[in-house]
This record gives sequence, structure tokens and C-alpha cells, in this order.
Amino acid sequence: MLENLFNKNRYISNTNLLYKIAKDALLEKHVIKRGNQIFVYEISSLKKQGRFIKSLEIHKLPIKLKSKQNIKYAKVPNRAEIIKDFLN
Repeated sequence: MLENLFNKNRYISNTNLLYKIAKDALLEKHVIKRGNQIFVYEISSLKKQGRFIKSLEIHKLPIKLKSKQNIKYAKVPNRAEIIKDFLN
């Protein structure tokens, strides 16, 4: 479970997989990957600027941390888990 801490390739691969799943799960939102974080924006059709909702990230330690604007997953979540986290 500590693979993300010691193996950099696994950490980057898990981050890329999280981005792919988040982009698929959150079709009505704008999902952007910058470095190791995935940012989710709500985009209004009337404005060019989007409103920041949350950032997603793979945590290097095997615990899930969830705050108001940031979610750090211990492992790569499935589509249903991401949707559940955004509804709460």
C-alpha cells in the first residue's frame, strides 16, 4: 500500500489513471491536470471564467483525506466513488 511513497512511476501512473476516471465521471465539469493535482471547475456558459470546485490528488500514504476543497485518495478510486464524493 506504500507503493506511491517509494515508486515514483507507480505514483505518476496512478495520478494519470485518476485524471482519466475523473474526466469520465464528471462530464458536466471541466477537469484539468496540473502536475500531481487534478482541478475540477464549474464553467458557466455566460462567463469565460470557471468557478473552482475541488482538487483531487493521489495521497502517498494509505489514508484518504477529505476537506471542503481538496480530496486526497489513498488508492485510485472508481467512478462511483468520485461521483459520491462530489455529491457530499
